[in-house]
Amino acid sequence: MQSKFFLNRIFKYLDERFNLLQFISLSLILAGFIGVSTQLYLFNKISLLPIFLSTVALFLFLFRLRIFDEFKDYSHDIKHYPNRPISNGLVTLKELRLIFFPAIFLEIILALYLGKIIFIFFSISLLYSLLMFKEFFITDWLRKHFSTYIFSHEILVIPLFYYLCSINGLKSYSEHTLFFLNLVICTGSFMFLLEIARKVRPKELEVASRDTYTAQYGILGASLLLLTVSILSKFTLIFNFYLLKGSFFVITIISLSSLAYLLIDIYRFYKSKSHHTAKRVFKASIIFSVVNLVASVVLSII
Repeated sequence: MQSKFFLNRIFKYLDERFNLLQFISLSLILAGFIGVSTQLYLFNKISLLPIFLSTVALFLFLFRLRIFDEFKDYSHDIKHYPNRPISNGLVTLKELRLIFFPAIFLEIILALYLGKIIFIFFSISLLYSLLMFKEFFITDWLRKHFSTYIFSHEILVIPLFYYLCSINGLKSYSEHTLFFLNLVICTGSFMFLLEIARKVRPKELEVASRDTYTAQYGILGASLLLLTVSILSKFTLIFNFYLLKGSFFVITIISLSSLAYLLIDIYRFYKSKSHHTAKRVFKASIIFSVVNLVASVVLSII
Protein backbone atom coordinates (compact mmCIF):
# COMPACT_ATOMS: atom_id res chain seq x y z
CA MET A 1 0.00 0.00 0.00
CA GLN A 2 2.87 2.36 0.92
CA SER A 3 4.61 1.51 -2.35
CA LYS A 4 1.48 2.35 -4.31
CA PHE A 5 1.18 5.63 -2.43
CA PHE A 6 4.83 6.38 -3.19
CA LEU A 7 4.29 5.72 -6.91
CA ASN A 8 1.27 8.03 -6.93
CA ARG A 9 3.36 10.81 -5.45
CA ILE A 10 6.21 10.18 -7.89
CA PHE A 11 3.82 10.43 -10.84
CA LYS A 12 2.41 13.68 -9.44
CA TYR A 13 5.96 14.96 -9.12
CA LEU A 14 6.77 13.95 -12.69
CA ASP A 15 3.58 15.52 -14.00
CA GLU A 16 4.68 18.89 -12.64
CA ARG A 17 8.45 18.79 -12.98
CA PHE A 18 9.19 16.29 -15.75
CA ASN A 19 6.06 15.63 -17.76
CA LEU A 20 6.67 12.25 -19.38
CA LEU A 21 4.66 12.90 -22.54
CA GLN A 22 6.37 16.23 -23.15
CA PHE A 23 9.89 14.95 -22.54
CA ILE A 24 9.41 11.74 -24.50
CA SER A 25 8.19 13.88 -27.42
CA LEU A 26 11.08 16.33 -27.02
CA SER A 27 13.62 13.49 -26.85
CA LEU A 28 12.14 11.80 -29.91
CA ILE A 29 12.14 14.98 -32.01
CA LEU A 30 15.66 16.10 -31.06
CA ALA A 31 17.17 12.61 -31.26
CA GLY A 32 15.30 11.95 -34.50
CA PHE A 33 16.66 15.13 -36.05
CA ILE A 34 20.22 14.34 -34.94
CA GLY A 35 19.93 10.68 -35.94
CA VAL A 36 18.50 11.28 -39.41
CA SER A 37 21.00 14.08 -40.13
CA THR A 38 23.98 12.04 -38.92
CA GLN A 39 23.07 8.84 -40.72
CA LEU A 40 22.17 10.50 -44.02
CA TYR A 41 25.36 12.53 -44.00
CA LEU A 42 27.65 9.61 -43.12
CA PHE A 43 25.92 6.66 -44.77
CA ASN A 44 23.16 8.05 -47.00
CA LYS A 45 20.68 5.65 -45.38
CA ILE A 46 18.63 5.48 -42.19
CA SER A 47 18.39 2.83 -39.49
CA LEU A 48 15.66 3.22 -36.88
CA LEU A 49 17.40 1.36 -34.06
CA PRO A 50 20.13 3.99 -33.45
CA ILE A 51 17.44 6.70 -33.48
CA PHE A 52 15.43 4.78 -30.89
CA LEU A 53 18.54 4.27 -28.74
CA SER A 54 19.38 7.97 -29.09
CA THR A 55 15.89 8.87 -27.91
CA VAL A 56 16.23 6.63 -24.85
CA ALA A 57 19.71 8.02 -24.12
CA LEU A 58 18.53 11.64 -24.37
CA PHE A 59 15.44 11.00 -22.25
CA LEU A 60 17.52 9.39 -19.49
CA PHE A 61 20.07 12.19 -19.66
CA LEU A 62 17.41 14.91 -19.35
CA PHE A 63 15.74 13.01 -16.51
CA ARG A 64 19.03 12.81 -14.61
CA LEU A 65 19.58 16.55 -15.09
CA ARG A 66 16.12 17.18 -13.65
CA ILE A 67 16.99 15.15 -10.54
CA PHE A 68 20.38 16.86 -10.29
CA ASP A 69 18.62 20.22 -10.28
CA GLU A 70 16.29 19.17 -7.48
CA PHE A 71 19.28 18.49 -5.23
CA LYS A 72 21.31 21.46 -6.46
CA ASP A 73 18.46 23.97 -6.12
CA TYR A 74 16.88 22.59 -2.93
CA SER A 75 17.62 25.58 -0.68
CA HIS A 76 16.80 28.02 -3.48
CA ASP A 77 13.43 26.38 -4.19
CA ILE A 78 12.50 26.16 -0.50
CA LYS A 79 12.97 29.92 -0.27
CA HIS A 80 11.54 31.10 -3.57
CA TYR A 81 9.25 28.30 -4.84
CA PRO A 82 7.47 26.82 -1.77
CA ASN A 83 4.74 25.23 -3.91
CA ARG A 84 7.04 22.95 -5.90
CA PRO A 85 6.78 19.21 -5.12
CA ILE A 86 10.05 18.97 -3.19
CA SER A 87 9.46 22.21 -1.29
CA ASN A 88 5.92 21.30 -0.21
CA GLY A 89 6.89 17.78 0.83
CA LEU A 90 5.06 15.80 -1.86
CA VAL A 91 8.32 13.91 -2.54
CA THR A 92 11.52 13.98 -0.52
CA LEU A 93 15.07 14.09 -1.84
CA LYS A 94 15.65 10.70 -0.22
CA GLU A 95 12.77 9.27 -2.26
CA LEU A 96 14.13 10.83 -5.46
CA ARG A 97 17.30 8.79 -4.96
CA LEU A 98 15.19 5.66 -5.39
CA ILE A 99 14.48 6.60 -9.01
CA PHE A 100 17.75 8.45 -9.66
CA PHE A 101 20.12 5.51 -9.18
CA PRO A 102 18.24 3.11 -11.51
CA ALA A 103 18.14 5.86 -14.15
CA ILE A 104 21.87 6.58 -14.09
CA PHE A 105 22.56 2.83 -13.98
CA LEU A 106 20.54 2.41 -17.19
CA GLU A 107 22.45 5.30 -18.77
CA ILE A 108 25.82 3.75 -18.03
CA ILE A 109 24.75 0.25 -19.10
CA LEU A 110 23.33 1.60 -22.37
CA ALA A 111 26.51 3.55 -23.18
CA LEU A 112 28.72 0.56 -22.32
CA TYR A 113 26.57 -1.75 -24.45
CA LEU A 114 26.82 0.57 -27.45
CA GLY A 115 30.61 0.43 -27.56
CA LYS A 116 33.85 2.04 -26.45
CA ILE A 117 33.69 5.17 -28.61
CA ILE A 118 30.11 5.93 -27.64
CA PHE A 119 30.93 5.36 -23.97
CA ILE A 120 33.77 7.90 -24.23
CA PHE A 121 31.38 10.50 -25.66
CA PHE A 122 28.89 9.68 -22.90
CA SER A 123 31.55 9.93 -20.19
CA ILE A 124 32.56 13.41 -21.32
CA SER A 125 28.95 14.60 -21.18
CA LEU A 126 28.44 12.89 -17.80
CA LEU A 127 31.55 14.47 -16.29
CA TYR A 128 30.53 17.93 -17.48
CA SER A 129 27.02 17.47 -16.05
CA LEU A 130 28.63 16.52 -12.71
CA LEU A 131 30.63 19.77 -12.80
CA MET A 132 27.36 21.59 -13.45
CA PHE A 133 25.80 19.77 -10.49
CA LYS A 134 28.58 21.13 -8.28
CA GLU A 135 28.26 24.49 -10.09
CA PHE A 136 31.95 24.30 -10.94
CA PHE A 137 32.74 24.72 -7.22
CA ILE A 138 32.03 28.48 -7.44
CA THR A 139 28.33 28.45 -6.57
CA ASP A 140 28.05 31.87 -4.92
CA TRP A 141 29.99 33.66 -7.66
CA LEU A 142 28.24 31.86 -10.49
CA ARG A 143 24.75 32.61 -9.16
CA LYS A 144 25.60 36.31 -9.09
CA HIS A 145 26.60 36.25 -12.78
CA PHE A 146 23.50 35.09 -14.62
CA SER A 147 24.89 35.24 -18.16
CA THR A 148 27.98 33.23 -17.23
CA TYR A 149 25.79 30.76 -15.34
CA ILE A 150 23.58 30.20 -18.39
CA PHE A 151 26.52 29.99 -20.80
CA SER A 152 28.33 27.44 -18.63
CA HIS A 153 25.20 25.27 -18.56
CA GLU A 154 24.41 25.56 -22.26
CA ILE A 155 27.89 24.27 -23.16
CA LEU A 156 26.63 20.87 -22.04
CA VAL A 157 24.75 20.46 -25.34
CA ILE A 158 28.08 20.07 -27.17
CA PRO A 159 29.22 16.80 -25.53
CA LEU A 160 25.60 15.65 -25.11
CA PHE A 161 24.66 15.99 -28.78
CA TYR A 162 28.00 14.62 -29.94
CA TYR A 163 27.16 11.61 -27.77
CA LEU A 164 23.89 11.21 -29.68
CA CYS A 165 25.72 11.65 -32.99
CA SER A 166 28.12 8.88 -31.99
CA ILE A 167 25.21 6.50 -31.39
CA ASN A 168 24.27 7.14 -35.01
CA GLY A 169 27.75 6.51 -36.42
CA LEU A 170 30.08 9.42 -35.63
CA LYS A 171 33.53 8.15 -34.64
CA SER A 172 35.43 11.24 -33.43
CA TYR A 173 35.10 14.95 -32.71
CA SER A 174 37.39 15.76 -35.64
CA GLU A 175 35.28 13.86 -38.16
CA HIS A 176 33.43 16.19 -40.59
CA THR A 177 33.86 19.07 -38.15
CA LEU A 178 31.80 21.70 -40.01
CA PHE A 179 28.72 19.55 -40.46
CA PHE A 180 28.56 18.17 -36.92
CA LEU A 181 29.43 21.42 -35.20
CA ASN A 182 26.62 23.10 -37.16
CA LEU A 183 24.27 20.21 -36.32
CA VAL A 184 25.05 20.51 -32.60
CA ILE A 185 24.65 24.31 -32.62
CA CYS A 186 21.39 23.99 -34.55
CA THR A 187 19.86 21.43 -32.18
CA GLY A 188 21.16 23.31 -29.16
CA SER A 189 19.66 26.56 -30.45
CA PHE A 190 16.18 25.06 -30.64
CA MET A 191 16.59 23.62 -27.15
CA PHE A 192 17.85 26.95 -25.79
CA LEU A 193 14.97 28.78 -27.47
CA LEU A 194 12.49 26.62 -25.55
CA GLU A 195 14.41 27.24 -22.34
CA ILE A 196 14.29 31.04 -22.80
CA ALA A 197 10.62 31.07 -23.78
CA ARG A 198 9.78 28.96 -20.72
CA LYS A 199 11.31 31.63 -18.49
CA VAL A 200 9.80 34.89 -19.71
CA ARG A 201 7.28 36.62 -17.46
CA PRO A 202 5.60 40.00 -17.03
CA LYS A 203 7.07 42.07 -14.22
CA GLU A 204 4.22 41.42 -11.79
CA LEU A 205 4.84 37.64 -11.91
CA GLU A 206 8.58 37.78 -11.22
CA VAL A 207 9.85 36.38 -7.91
CA ALA A 208 12.63 37.62 -5.65
CA SER A 209 15.14 35.09 -6.99
CA ARG A 210 15.15 36.89 -10.38
CA ASP A 211 15.99 33.64 -12.18
CA THR A 212 14.14 34.41 -15.40
CA TYR A 213 15.45 36.00 -18.58
CA THR A 214 12.99 38.88 -18.32
CA ALA A 215 14.08 39.62 -14.73
CA GLN A 216 17.74 39.67 -15.73
CA TYR A 217 17.59 41.34 -19.14
CA GLY A 218 14.25 43.12 -19.09
CA ILE A 219 11.36 42.56 -21.50
CA LEU A 220 13.27 44.12 -24.42
CA GLY A 221 16.48 42.22 -23.70
CA ALA A 222 14.70 38.88 -23.35
CA SER A 223 12.73 39.55 -26.54
CA LEU A 224 15.93 40.34 -28.45
CA LEU A 225 17.54 37.18 -27.08
CA LEU A 226 14.56 35.14 -28.28
CA LEU A 227 14.85 36.81 -31.69
CA THR A 228 18.61 36.13 -31.92
CA VAL A 229 18.37 32.48 -30.93
CA SER A 230 15.39 31.81 -33.22
CA ILE A 231 17.26 33.32 -36.20
CA LEU A 232 20.40 31.32 -35.32
CA SER A 233 18.35 28.11 -35.20
CA LYS A 234 16.75 28.97 -38.54
CA PHE A 235 20.02 29.62 -40.39
CA THR A 236 21.84 26.61 -38.95
CA LEU A 237 18.85 24.42 -39.84
CA ILE A 238 18.87 25.66 -43.44
CA PHE A 239 22.64 25.14 -43.65
CA ASN A 240 22.28 21.63 -42.22
CA PHE A 241 19.65 20.82 -44.84
CA TYR A 242 21.82 22.28 -47.59
CA LEU A 243 24.77 20.07 -46.58
CA LEU A 244 22.47 17.03 -46.62
CA LYS A 245 20.42 17.68 -49.76
CA GLY A 246 22.26 20.37 -51.70
CA SER A 247 19.13 22.55 -51.75
CA PHE A 248 17.20 24.57 -49.22
CA PHE A 249 14.27 26.34 -50.93
CA VAL A 250 11.38 24.40 -49.37
CA ILE A 251 12.86 24.26 -45.86
CA THR A 252 13.58 28.00 -46.08
CA ILE A 253 9.93 28.76 -46.86
CA ILE A 254 8.75 26.61 -43.96
CA SER A 255 11.35 28.10 -41.62
CA LEU A 256 10.53 31.70 -42.52
CA SER A 257 6.79 31.13 -42.18
CA SER A 258 7.10 29.58 -38.73
CA LEU A 259 9.60 32.27 -37.72
CA ALA A 260 7.10 34.98 -38.66
CA TYR A 261 4.52 33.30 -36.41
CA LEU A 262 6.99 33.25 -33.52
CA LEU A 263 8.09 36.85 -34.04
CA ILE A 264 4.49 38.07 -33.97
CA ASP A 265 3.99 36.52 -30.54
CA ILE A 266 7.31 37.88 -29.27
CA TYR A 267 6.21 41.35 -30.42
CA ARG A 268 2.82 40.93 -28.74
CA PHE A 269 4.52 40.04 -25.48
CA TYR A 270 6.83 43.05 -25.78
CA LYS A 271 3.91 45.40 -26.40
CA SER A 272 1.42 43.82 -23.98
CA LYS A 273 3.29 42.31 -21.05
CA SER A 274 0.97 39.74 -19.48
CA HIS A 275 0.82 36.14 -18.38
CA HIS A 276 -1.26 35.34 -21.46
CA THR A 277 1.19 36.81 -23.99
CA ALA A 278 4.13 35.16 -22.17
CA LYS A 279 2.41 31.79 -22.51
CA ARG A 280 1.80 32.50 -26.20
CA VAL A 281 5.54 33.05 -26.70
CA PHE A 282 6.28 29.66 -25.16
CA LYS A 283 3.59 27.99 -27.27
CA ALA A 284 4.86 29.69 -30.44
CA SER A 285 8.42 28.58 -29.62
CA ILE A 286 7.26 24.98 -29.31
CA ILE A 287 5.41 25.18 -32.64
CA PHE A 288 8.40 26.85 -34.31
CA SER A 289 10.80 24.16 -33.06
CA VAL A 290 8.57 21.18 -33.81
CA VAL A 291 7.58 22.39 -37.29
CA ASN A 292 11.17 23.12 -38.33
CA LEU A 293 12.76 19.99 -36.92
CA VAL A 294 10.05 17.61 -38.11
CA ALA A 295 9.91 19.27 -41.54
CA SER A 296 13.68 18.95 -41.86
CA VAL A 297 13.53 15.24 -40.98
CA VAL A 298 10.70 14.52 -43.42
CA LEU A 299 12.21 16.53 -46.27
CA SER A 300 15.62 14.94 -45.70
CA ILE A 301 14.16 11.45 -46.03
CA ILE A 302 11.98 11.95 -49.11
